[in-house]
Amino acid sequence: MDVIGSKLEPPPISAEVIARPRLDRRLQQLLDRFRVLVVAATAGSGKTTAVQQAARRRDLPFAWLTLDDTDGAPGRLVTYLEAAVVRGRPAVAGVATGALAAGLSHGEAAGLLADAIGDEPLVLVLDNAERLDDSSAAWAVIGSFVRHAAASVRVIVITRRDSLAVLAALPSPDQTAWLDDDDLAFTTDEASSALEHRGVTEVDIEEAVRAVGGWVTGVLFEAWRSDGHISGAGGESDPLYGYFSSHIVAVLAPADRDFLVVTSLLPEVDVERASALGVTDAAARLASLRTARVPVTWDRRRQVMRCHPRFREYLLDHLQRRPPAELAGLRRRNGAQLLAAGHDEEATEELLRAGDLEQATIAAERVIVAVVERQDLEIADRWLSALGSTVVARSPTFASAELMVCWARERYGEAIAFADDLAREGRRDELISASVRAAGLLAWCYIVTGHLREADLVIERMQPGPELDAVRYASDVIRGEAVAGVPLVGGTFDAAVLTATYFAGRYSELVEETSSAWARAVAGPWRVAGLRALGRTEEALTLHAHATEIGASGFSHRYVVPELLADAGREPEALESADAGRRRAVEERASTYAVGMTLVQAKLLLRLNRDPANARRLLEPIRTEVESIGAGLMLAQVNIWLGLAALLDDQDDEARARLRQAVDVLRTSDIIHELPAAGVYLAEAEWRAGEEGLADEAADVALRAADRQGTSHLLLQALADFPAVLSRRIDAEPLVDSVWHDLGRALSAQRRDLAISVAPRIFLREFGEMTLCVDGEDVDPGMTKSLELLAFLATRTSMSASRAELLEALFEGREDESAKAYLRQALRRLRRVLPDDAVLTDKGHVRIADRAVVTVESTALEAKLAEAVRLRGKARLAATQEALALVDRGEYLSQLRSLWAEDRRRDLSQAAADARFDAADLLFRSGRFDEARLLCERALREEPLRERGWRQLMRIAGSTGDDDALLAVFQACQEALGEFGVTPAPSTTQLLDQLRR
Repeated sequence: MDVIGSKLEPPPISAEVIARPRLDRRLQQLLDRFRVLVVAATAGSGKTTAVQQAARRRDLPFAWLTLDDTDGAPGRLVTYLEAAVVRGRPAVAGVATGALAAGLSHGEAAGLLADAIGDEPLVLVLDNAERLDDSSAAWAVIGSFVRHAAASVRVIVITRRDSLAVLAALPSPDQTAWLDDDDLAFTTDEASSALEHRGVTEVDIEEAVRAVGGWVTGVLFEAWRSDGHISGAGGESDPLYGYFSSHIVAVLAPADRDFLVVTSLLPEVDVERASALGVTDAAARLASLRTARVPVTWDRRRQVMRCHPRFREYLLDHLQRRPPAELAGLRRRNGAQLLAAGHDEEATEELLRAGDLEQATIAAERVIVAVVERQDLEIADRWLSALGSTVVARSPTFASAELMVCWARERYGEAIAFADDLAREGRRDELISASVRAAGLLAWCYIVTGHLREADLVIERMQPGPELDAVRYASDVIRGEAVAGVPLVGGTFDAAVLTATYFAGRYSELVEETSSAWARAVAGPWRVAGLRALGRTEEALTLHAHATEIGASGFSHRYVVPELLADAGREPEALESADAGRRRAVEERASTYAVGMTLVQAKLLLRLNRDPANARRLLEPIRTEVESIGAGLMLAQVNIWLGLAALLDDQDDEARARLRQAVDVLRTSDIIHELPAAGVYLAEAEWRAGEEGLADEAADVALRAADRQGTSHLLLQALADFPAVLSRRIDAEPLVDSVWHDLGRALSAQRRDLAISVAPRIFLREFGEMTLCVDGEDVDPGMTKSLELLAFLATRTSMSASRAELLEALFEGREDESAKAYLRQALRRLRRVLPDDAVLTDKGHVRIADRAVVTVESTALEAKLAEAVRLRGKARLAATQEALALVDRGEYLSQLRSLWAEDRRRDLSQAAADARFDAADLLFRSGRFDEARLLCERALREEPLRERGWRQLMRIAGSTGDDDALLAVFQACQEALGEFGVTPAPSTTQLLDQLRR
């Protein structure tokens, strides 16, 4: 019995089906225009037949999946989606199921499956979609597939009803078409042809069609002849049951009726399958039903019968009324033949319903790991509970599944309790020997719950392999021991590797570019964390938003979010997120995660709120805990943040002692995560103690760590806490173009009041031609002053201003009635084109509402430039050039000449010049001398007093050994500065002498 195969084949079309050119044309037109077609109509309206005929006539590869009640489990649905798609696109085999096994979410797996199809045409049909009911998880899978599929892929959803879950999963109305009862209903011509084909004549066709509303089943089975006419198109909750009872089943022989009810357990009925249920005269009953008028279809040889879905539901409803013992016997026999055929999952469900735990155990043991791997955790949980703890403990397979479920659901405390029970019974070592996966999961759960010694015992007994490498790597990092990286292998334990890689400070390894969508998705939250640590905040926000959209969750995501929100300028959200994540980890007894979340929360309290008292309240209790379990890395981090708290409280001796301990541990273990911060804070502590030489050494430790991380971001954050550390290092540098000077310029470019938003609802283009975009559409308020008003508000830290401030900025301080009326008119027109309540007024103040999500190009430019200077090498050059592309589109607010606009234009021009000098320097270092020269010359035309730019031009000239060109640049510098009565700085003259040697 091929249960899966029957789901992937369209139901056989009856020989009595007639051609319906009108409906074919309609379907073809919709499929040509729209990506998704929803056929939502009453049972018996001919939905499936119409779609089959249309799909076949398109002469394109198509995949078919008939859904049933069990497919609401999202992992099962993903598995079947892949099986269906493979029939039309064999190359995608294993993409989705492999992603699930590696720990990706169901939505990500479905998206990867759609992505793997590529641009080749394919029609995917989902029949009986109402069986998913309102399962948000299942519809999220379908929604993810649709969103990621190429424009050449068509999806047809066949359902008896359209629910909110369906609507939420589908794309926008301009990509989705609907077909309903009115479209599917027989016309009089179609009804006449259908009845003639069945040998029914001398019928008033118009009256028959009118009586049943054109309902296909009503016409074919002559429902108009019954009293009251049962119409399927009228919206009744159950239009068919009465008709089935009185006009189909009631006229059958009792033996045939009983046969239909008993065999309703089977999706397809033949002699062998029916006999296995205990039917003794199956051949005779099938022969009798071949001549009956019942809503079933037959295969071509008329040996296999399949009931219409609604008719089968009706029969199953009657089967449930049989005595419990009889029903259990039928289910037991059905489960036995499913088990014999190798359909272990279906067999397990049927045998559990029958109460046959012995046979259910056999079936479940063969398939439960696969069920867990596809992340249908509710099914696995239910099975394990039904089988009982004794059975689970005796089987390494079930024990592995129990650990996998606990791990996937982050029920680490339950996993440890289960492992302790196994240890007491002497079965833990047996499990470790029997399953390397179970051993690895057990070790990981011990690590997460802070039982590092128990983790060591497991690790010592594990067989060599990637599982052992992964958990040992994670354990070593948490202990603060010297470690070497471990490669990803594309499996469950990549999570441990990625976690350790982040905490080792190897951020670039987390974000390395790859052409594989699957590989990008596997990194999940740690890719977000790596991007955030590297200073690529906007990319991190976009990736996090995508992960949230497809339902990704878990402690890893919760760990990443607070610092990301803080970097994006959303500080209250960051603090709230950190507190919620810590509380959740404590509830789940995940002590290692709880410690990690506590460290994050304490860090944010210190750095955002300057609140050492509350930070100490969080840190002191966990200090003893991490000391007792030997988590050296975590103890080092506790000391970093307690050290910062001590500095803020002017307890300098304590700060110095703690920070020295932290830096020693991190340097010895070669773990550079948080080392830039520790080095900067130690530099401040040493300087306060009068140890200036040691202070410089500590600052250099921070700088070297940042160099190895490949980013200045975390170093700049620490320097922002104690900018005097940077000032002292700059003062000690003999040259004005040192790396510390570069950090000084980068630090001045950071603005903590710049909140970064992904996909703003309202976007104002300010460079070149001013335009306002709302929800993706350009709008025009009709007044330039309205756009200026929005630009002014959006560039203020509070995004608000008093009316007096607006009159001062926009009308040069005029307070006459004309200016006030003009301001009111500008405000009215702006409100007219913005979403409701986007701009609020209250007690003489005008402000942009938080929920409005407004971005203007100038603040986006500042955010991009601030992000660029946190990067290194090619990434910094690319980010700087991307930012400058905004400026190159034209002058800022070119139509405005108000005082605030002029001041803002000047500030942005200086920022752009700095960025051009940065880009020129990066181009020079990479040997692209001509590009560097052109960029420098452009920046100097706008900012001729910037000696930094002249020195860059001198280096470019000197790189070719052309002394004449070098002297010409120096002379041009003298002339430019001379116009303002100044001469070149000594560092510029010294550079000239150096380059001429």
